[in-house]
Amino acid sequence: MLPADVRATLGCVVIERTLSTTRHREALLRAAAVYLQVDGVITAVREGRLDTGVELLRRMRGQPPWVFTAASRDDMPTGAGPVVERKPVSKPKRQPPALSTAKPVDRRRRVAGSTVSEMASRFLVARADTLSGQTRHQNAATYRIYTELLGDGPMRAVARSDAGRFIELMRQIPASHGKARNAVPADQAIALTAGKTGIKRLSERTLQRHVSALVQLWAWALPMGEAEANPWTGFKFVGVKSGARSRRLDWSTEDLKRLLAEPWRGNLGISHSTYAWIVAIGAYSGMRLEEICRLRLGPDVTMVDGRLVLLLQEHDDGWTPKTEAGCRAVPVHRRLLEMGLAEFVAERAARGDEYLFGDLRASGPDMKRGAGFSREFSKHKCRAGVGSRTVFHSFRHSASTILRNTDTGIRAEWIDAVLGHENGSRSEGAGTYLKRIGLQNLARTIDAIEHDGVDFSTLLRSAPRALSH
Repeated sequence: MLPADVRATLGCVVIERTLSTTRHREALLRAAAVYLQVDGVITAVREGRLDTGVELLRRMRGQPPWVFTAASRDDMPTGAGPVVERKPVSKPKRQPPALSTAKPVDRRRRVAGSTVSEMASRFLVARADTLSGQTRHQNAATYRIYTELLGDGPMRAVARSDAGRFIELMRQIPASHGKARNAVPADQAIALTAGKTGIKRLSERTLQRHVSALVQLWAWALPMGEAEANPWTGFKFVGVKSGARSRRLDWSTEDLKRLLAEPWRGNLGISHSTYAWIVAIGAYSGMRLEEICRLRLGPDVTMVDGRLVLLLQEHDDGWTPKTEAGCRAVPVHRRLLEMGLAEFVAERAARGDEYLFGDLRASGPDMKRGAGFSREFSKHKCRAGVGSRTVFHSFRHSASTILRNTDTGIRAEWIDAVLGHENGSRSEGAGTYLKRIGLQNLARTIDAIEHDGVDFSTLLRSAPRALSH
C-alpha cells in the first residue's frame, strides 16, 4: 500500500505486479526490482516531480521493472539495471579524442555469480529498515553510476583495477551531474564536458561517499560468497581525513553579524518570520534544525509552571529525536521571550496551525520538514559571506561551547539535559528531567547562552513579527 500522501497525489492505493516465476531466487531478484521502482515513484512524487513519478508508474505497468533474467543477463547493454530506471538520452555526436573513456567490465568472462546491479538491488532491500531514505537514495544513485561507467558484469569479476578506473572516471564527472530532472548518464556527462575549462567536478568528499557505498555493498556480499575480496577499501581522497568529518566551526561574532545583516531571500514559500525565529531559537537553545522545524503547537510548545517550554518527544507519525537522550524539555530563553516568541506562538495557535512553522513542507527521501529550509539557509549564509565550515548545526556547537565554559555553577548534567547529549546514562524523557533537575535549573542553564555583541532582534525588524509571508 502506498503512503497516504502519495495515494492522494497519484489517485491509487496500491501498485501490484505479478512476478511471473516459480523460481525462488528469480522471484527475490524481481521483487527487489519492483521495490526499487516503487521507491522511485514515491521519491519522485514527494520531491514534487509528479511527471517523473507518473511516467515511472506508467512504464512499470507496461513493462516489468526487472531487467536481468537468466536468459538475457549476458546481452544487456552497458548501464542497464534495476537499481534506477532512466529515460534514454541520445549519445553525443562526437566523442572528444582527449577523453579517457571507460572500459566496461568484460561480461564475456565466464565468471559465475550475481551481477553488481542484482546484488545492489538485494542489498537495498535487505537494508531497507536500517538505511535512512536519503542514504538509500544516494546509494542507489552510486550503483546506477557504476553500471553507467563500468557496465554490469558479475560482482566476483570486479578487480581492484576496476575500482581504480571507476574513481578515475568519477573525478571527471561535473559536480552538477544528477541534479537536473533529465540528467544524462554519467559516461555522457563526462563526454559532454571533456576539455572544457571552468567546469566544477565532483568534490573528493562526494567521491568518498560514492566509494563508501560500494564498500558497504561488497562487505555485505562477501559472507554470501558473491565476492572474493573487497576492491574498494584503502583508497585515499585529497583533503579528506579517513573516517572523520571536517570539524564544524562555532559561530563567530563577526559571522553572526554578517548573517543578520543579509536580507532573507529564501524561496519555497518560507517566510521571513519563519527564517528569523528558526535562527533565533537555534542560537538560544542549541536545538537541531529538524527538532525546531517539527515543533507542534500544543504538544511540543506549551506552558509549564508559567514558563514557555519546548518539549522534544516522539511524534505520532513515527518521527523521534535523533538520539534516545534527545527526548527532553527545553525552556524558552529569556531573550526569545523578550523578542516576542510567546506572542508569535499565540498568533499561530489562533490561526489554527498544527506546527509552529506551518509554511515548511516535508520533503526529501526522509520527508524532513527542515530539508528545504536547510538548503535555503545554506545559500543565504553563503551570500552573507559565511564560510563553508560554519553551518546551521554550528549553533548547537556554539551553545555547547558557551555553556561548558561558563563560570556560573551550571552542572554538566544540566547542560546534557537541555542539549540532549548522551552522558552515559539512559534517557529519562522530558517529564522526568523536569521533575528531577527542575524547571528552574533547566531555565538557568538555557539563559546562560549569550552571544555578546549580537542583537538577534534585528532579525524581526525588516518584516512584521509573526504573519509576514
